[in-house]
Parts: sequence; structure tokens; C-alpha cells
Amino acid sequence: MFAPAVLSFPTRRERPNGSPSSAAQCRTASRPPKIGAATGDPRRSILERYPSAQSYVAAITAAVRQLVEERLMLEEDIERAVAAAADWGRRRHDLSLE
Repeated sequence: MFAPAVLSFPTRRERPNGSPSSAAQCRTASRPPKIGAATGDPRRSILERYPSAQSYVAAITAAVRQLVEERLMLEEDIERAVAAAADWGRRRHDLSLE
């Protein structure tokens, strides 16, 4: 019987001596705390990246069209992807502790 392999991945870019790289320090030092800071997620939230819902939908539409052009997505899925982007704030799950 084989023992399962345990993999560990660094959570941030580190130098060989374990200290963060200067690029990582610059990125984190100049930004205000993020909405996702509590989770440790380094990515900016949708609200931080896009000034309005319309700009978010426009970015998704452009990305979807690029994927279709590169033959990585079907043209018939454009409308569904754009509609999902337009309704991005909807509740995804109905959760209850009762």
C-alpha cells in the first residue's frame, strides 16, 4: 500500500532565504486593504477591478468573443456567458443552517 503524497505550495513569492521578494513587498505595501484580505486571496475583487456593472459585462463580452475567435468556446455560448456576467450579483446558493 502506498502512502498519499503530501504537497505544499508557497502562499507568496519568496526568496530562497524565506523573505518576500521586493516586488511582492511593493505590491502589497502601496495598496489599501482589500475586501478579500481576510481570506488571504491576493486578487482584487470584482468591485475593485471594475467601476461599474456595465464595464464588467463589457470585459466579459470581450473575453468571450476572444475565446470564440481562438476556437476555445462555442459561439452559441456567448449569450449565456454575457447573461451570467450581467447577473453576477445574484445569490448562487440557498444555504440554511436549519
